[in-house]
Amino acid sequence: MSQDRTEEAYRVIEQKVHEMLTDKDALYDPLEIAGVMCAQAIKIYKTALNKQDYDDIMEAIFLSRDEVTHIKGPTKH
Repeated sequence: MSQDRTEEAYRVIEQKVHEMLTDKDALYDPLEIAGVMCAQAIKIYKTALNKQDYDDIMEAIFLSRDEVTHIKGPTKH
């Protein structure tokens, strides 16, 4: 995986989430979006990883549950 592609994917998804949070015709609740993103991420991990790698990433996610950072708006580049 290329760092550039990962950064690009991050920015595309970040922009879409921003739209979903600010579009006056949609106005999704942030928790609705987070739940869908989390479920999709877990589904992708389960499909793409072997059992040990999947278990390892799920454990890493669980162990980092208290390491919360605040969300900033999308950058404008």
